[in-house]
Amino acid sequence: MPKNIAHWQMVVQKKSFPFVFALSGKERGFVQEAIAAVKTHVLQKDFADFNYEKVSAKDCSIENIINKANTLPMMAKFRLVEVQDADKLVADDVSSIEKYLQDPNKTTFLVFVFENVDFRQKVPKLLDTKACVFKFDPPKEEDMPKLILKMAQEYGLDLREGVCEILQMAIGCDLLMMKQAFEKLKLAVSNNLISVQDVSKNIANTKLEDAFLFGKAVALSNRKQALISLVKLQKEKEAPLRVTGLLAWQLRQVLQARVLIDENFSEYEIKRKLYLFGEQLKVVITAANKRSCIAHANRLAKISFLDQKLKTSRVPAWLWVERVVLQLCPKLK
Repeated sequence: MPKNIAHWQMVVQKKSFPFVFALSGKERGFVQEAIAAVKTHVLQKDFADFNYEKVSAKDCSIENIINKANTLPMMAKFRLVEVQDADKLVADDVSSIEKYLQDPNKTTFLVFVFENVDFRQKVPKLLDTKACVFKFDPPKEEDMPKLILKMAQEYGLDLREGVCEILQMAIGCDLLMMKQAFEKLKLAVSNNLISVQDVSKNIANTKLEDAFLFGKAVALSNRKQALISLVKLQKEKEAPLRVTGLLAWQLRQVLQARVLIDENFSEYEIKRKLYLFGEQLKVVITAANKRSCIAHANRLAKISFLDQKLKTSRVPAWLWVERVVLQLCPKLK
């Protein structure tokens, strides 16, 4: 079975690259990063140009590729042979590849790069059974929170409450875009402590702006704006569970602010404790002052109910979201 991105990351961490392996998958950015990682770890810097060859299976025969793989490195321990367009390798090439796999050159790393690996074809099937194939496809939505937290750790960043959900809402399951987002946040935030406001400011897109507008409308019980924003999020094919996560974060902040208000904390102290700034601070304080702690807790309980229904009910998810939003934003009498 092909290995995924997580397996590859373990290989890179241990610097234990197979002498023959293949790369493929829809996450093309990660394919290129994988090749770069191999070049960094196996090629000796001063002689890298002499020991790295990139060829295409379109115009280079398998015999020529094998000859390159069997060539000894020049003034270094290892060579790297990168074979692009490996999809063009045909069934007639199998015997040559199989023979090489029986006794691969231990001074050359031979990497086959497929555009779209198809295990019904003989060459990919052979590489999967006799060597190693890493397939970089986008992860499932339910796997993203763990991957986001792991990525944040790699960049030395701490994520405040709600940031994980907001990043997933803004970027989805595109891991390369997520890495770029973390690189941008690392440069933009000096204390390495990432808030939702940092994401909103530095990783903005239309979907995220609509999601924030929706959360603001629900917090302030603005029924009309909440429904308008909800329709936009539906059209943008946003995931109801992620929208629910955003609402939970927003209403938790409002409840926390209400508790602090009741304990006679100043607006400045609330700002510092909840790490709120500008418009978001104004929204939270205004919403907090509209209701008692018990009322805010009851609103948050409705979000918990919604989360449960989205995970268990057969009723269309958006109907549940709309129903709860109408409860949270009642008509004015």
